[in-house]
Amino acid sequence: TMTQVDNGLDLCNVNDELKNNSEMVMVAFHQDRKALKHASLELRNDWSFMYQIVTEHGRSLQYASNELKKNRDITLTAVKEDWLALQYTIDEFKDDYEIVMAAVLKDGKALSFASQRLKNDFNIVFTAVLHGGALFNASDELKNNYDIVLEAVKQDGCALEYAADELKNIPKIVKTAIKQHGGALYSASDELKNDYEIVMSAVKCYGRTLEYASTQMQSNRLIVLEALKTSGRAFQFASEELRSDYEDVIKLSIKMVEY
Repeated sequence: TMTQVDNGLDLCNVNDELKNNSEMVMVAFHQDRKALKHASLELRNDWSFMYQIVTEHGRSLQYASNELKKNRDITLTAVKEDWLALQYTIDEFKDDYEIVMAAVLKDGKALSFASQRLKNDFNIVFTAVLHGGALFNASDELKNNYDIVLEAVKQDGCALEYAADELKNIPKIVKTAIKQHGGALYSASDELKNDYEIVMSAVKCYGRTLEYASTQMQSNRLIVLEALKTSGRAFQFASEELRSDYEDVIKLSIKMVEY
């Protein structure tokens, strides 16, 4: 009866006839998505039933029969609804350009489930970084691609961490990353951590990034004063000379803010 499946979890306790009743299973599914795993194999192998399911909740592709997971239309529909459905697809579809593109258009992190071949595809990866959180999963070759890394740090400055070392030494890329997130200075090359303009822009965003600056920049009075405007805690990262000099301590301390 309908009352037997008012709670989706109860579907595991009903008889096989009800587990094969599409109306009953749909009621249970709407109560609890996980109830679908208790549906009959026949239903989970039914194209029209599962198509309706993944149209509403793409991630439920995981409960489709192994045979139905080989169906491209079902899979494409699922990933268009929920990018996480890509993790439940067969390997063939993780290497399918259209399916993977549909997933990364929803969320760049879907790139993590793509095939190695598509993690090295410029258009796939560029689209993924436009939609966030993807550079980590790109191929080494594309982590060394100027256009992809520049776009990645525009979206998330901390993505600089995953760029090839060569690109961490390019001022435009590092400046772009720092503009988005001051903490990106952490991932810059040693050379650029010693660049006055770059370090100044970082501490203006967030004073505590003084921690990642070179020793020379930590000894620069103007850099340290600027850092203290946004974080009093930056004082601990100033050079010993600046911290121990009484007159400088007075100058710096009046710039400290509450934290």
